[in-house]
Amino acid sequence: MQDMLAGGVFNFRDAEVAGMYQTLKGALDALCNEFMDMDELEHGGGYFEVPREWKGTQRERYYKALEDLSSARRQVLEHYDALANLLNRKDLLSWPGPASAPST
Repeated sequence: MQDMLAGGVFNFRDAEVAGMYQTLKGALDALCNEFMDMDELEHGGGYFEVPREWKGTQRERYYKALEDLSSARRQVLEHYDALANLLNRKDLLSWPGPASAPST
């Protein structure tokens, strides 16, 4: 995933949108980095978890990892929402959102 984030997938002409997109990519990169300390479950199909043994042997590390993951996830969602709202404000979304849906 981080390889995909490194490339320029979108080239926005609007500088504010481009900046917000880069911020979102940075948050996604930070989230990916949080997965580096995790164990992929056998036959988990890409499902990761904080190593279970940390809970018994390194409780502080275990709970810090959970906190860091939650924070990174929250940042991704906040930046995604901010980008979507910015695109909507600038009327650059290609699909109708709730604000532009016709009332029934």
